[in-house]
Amino acid sequence: VPYNGDARLPDWLAVPPRRPRVCLTLGTVLPGLGTAGLFLALLEELSTLDIELVVAVADETAAAWGPLPPSVLHAGRLPLAQALRTCDAVVHHGGNGTSLAALEAGVPQLVLPHFDDQIGNAEAVVRSGAGLRLSPGEITPEAVAAGCARLLDDPRFAEVAAGVAAENAAQPSPAEVVRTLTPLALRPELRRAG
Repeated sequence: VPYNGDARLPDWLAVPPRRPRVCLTLGTVLPGLGTAGLFLALLEELSTLDIELVVAVADETAAAWGPLPPSVLHAGRLPLAQALRTCDAVVHHGGNGTSLAALEAGVPQLVLPHFDDQIGNAEAVVRSGAGLRLSPGEITPEAVAAGCARLLDDPRFAEVAAGVAAENAAQPSPAEVVRTLTPLALRPELRRAG
């Protein structure tokens, strides 16, 4: 169940794009770890594709960038669970929230993991067939643009991502799970004495 905090979806994201819409985000941790140069290089290279690039980073991060290419829209912090439903692909760091929101939204993913859980999440996305990953040593602006183009050009990624989203939607809700587990937990043979 995705959680977005108090982030709001900009009205312009509800307008269908004229070109494929791709979201670029590196989460909340990586921007603070000296990745600004990489992020700007990725943004510049992705802007050469025939896409609408939605950049989801905090306003204070983007304030230091200067003017953006015309095909790039800075959206600030986004409720990714809703925003990704308007996108054709997402390029991201592999954090739990972003990876799962993209799976729930049925959006193909290009994952650029840097450490810890991001690597496992990237591998899970690839195993599912819903996306691609680049290892840390492979992350270059050109490789990211090529991976993004592949996601958009090969319809199998979108088909698999939609299938994963449908499978997730068919799972019981947390409330349904509680209704099932509560009677089981109250069974006398499961209670401890004293």
